[in-house]
Amino acid sequence: DKPIKAETGLALRDNPVSIAEGGSGAPKIAKKILSGEVASGGFVTISDLDDFGGILIDGVLNNATQNGLSFFFSDDGGTSFSSELLLAEWPSGLVPFRFWLDFASGDWAILSNVGSTSGNFRTAGTIAGSSNNITDLRFQNSTGSLAFIAEPNGGQSAT
Repeated sequence: DKPIKAETGLALRDNPVSIAEGGSGAPKIAKKILSGEVASGGFVTISDLDDFGGILIDGVLNNATQNGLSFFFSDDGGTSFSSELLLAEWPSGLVPFRFWLDFASGDWAILSNVGSTSGNFRTAGTIAGSSNNITDLRFQNSTGSLAFIAEPNGGQSAT
């Protein structure tokens, strides 16, 4: 039943503002929307994911030839990345896809409609060595271009 101290009252008042602005140390409640694209042979890195529990990516590959989408992850702020993980073999042409990754378990899935001749496919797996500490993701497509919109999700990762 003690009265509230001025500094405690100010901190409580300012905390919702910090949450809404995505302030350092504040709980994450809003989705962070990212986008990017990469030309043939290049790569794109999604950074600052250490406050999230997973990611959902909607993208389009435009392959010159049949090819796979390579994926790498970092748990040290992008200083070093895992070895290459080939997620799927894609046909040539324009291929829309949805990619999901849970940081805690390393479980991932890709859903795609690869065209009328190949039909739809779903492929899934688990990334060995994944942890709640994923900070960066890197994608590479060696024979085509990649464009995407990413939504990190799950709030702050569990510890």
